[in-house]
Amino acid sequence: MTDLSTNYLRLCDQDNCARLTTSPMDPAVSSTQDSEMYATAGLELIDLWKAIPTGEAYITEQGILGLSEEEQSARFQQWIVENSDVRDLDTVVLRNWTHNTLPKELQYFVRLKKIDFHSGVLTEIPSLIFSLTHLQALIIYSPLTAVSSRLKELSHLRELSIQGGSFLMVPEEICDLPCLEKLDVSSNQLTALPSNIGYLTRLKWLDATKNHVADLPASLGNCLSLETLHLSWNQLQKIPDEIWKLPNLRSLWCGNNQLNLLPQLHEPSRLQICHLDKNHLNAIPHAFVQQLPHLKQLYFRNNPLNSVPDVSQWNVEEICY
Repeated sequence: MTDLSTNYLRLCDQDNCARLTTSPMDPAVSSTQDSEMYATAGLELIDLWKAIPTGEAYITEQGILGLSEEEQSARFQQWIVENSDVRDLDTVVLRNWTHNTLPKELQYFVRLKKIDFHSGVLTEIPSLIFSLTHLQALIIYSPLTAVSSRLKELSHLRELSIQGGSFLMVPEEICDLPCLEKLDVSSNQLTALPSNIGYLTRLKWLDATKNHVADLPASLGNCLSLETLHLSWNQLQKIPDEIWKLPNLRSLWCGNNQLNLLPQLHEPSRLQICHLDKNHLNAIPHAFVQQLPHLKQLYFRNNPLNSVPDVSQWNVEEICY
């Protein structure tokens, strides 16, 4: 869902130094490929040397110049002014980041729209992030212990992905982000979703896979733009009726939960993909499937069904049971 940028920055720890590169998007390469490929093929501009063990990054034109921190910052700012390719940079990717801070020089890239970083040590979102008010995409894979309510300050965010943490809750202030279209909070320790998640009226994609969510907030039924909902590997016993009524919902993934009953739908749903594998369902009622006239894919393998349904009566392209 994320567009690849024209100017691309990649910082990757390797032998205590890294490369800063920009690379134009190659239209001949499929957009489904990993966007890091564009960075590694780019023009090498400067070296990034990190001061150990503080974790602060100092970017210079030719490695360590023996300048003070203030002199390096001033020189770097001037270097940005003189190099339009860097000044217009809008995407930063950090892989295998092993320091507990981000390079402070990121604050000078005032046109940044996307930051994507993977870290094994960061336990909180660096405060520098909140100064980048033009961000449209923030992707974090790190063992965060909490998520700051200051994320609401990034009012232009369209995509927010926070994975790999141990936090139990997502602050309700996230639901104040007016432009958010994609929210990925998979692979954490969540026990619930924000009760006011219905305020995210532009939300199209929600992924809460691999958490400990037992109940869904009724307000999720107010996310009228929602198209894809990933809820697999949780502890759900029921999907609220409001979810099935969402007018734009096309994909629902609820495998590996504790669902024991499907709802009686009183009006047709536009759902096209429905995954119900590995739950506690005793039956897949014919009346339920009849209210899914657009269904193309239905999976309900590994459920303790009392009897095998007569799937020949269902107008579904792909059925796995």
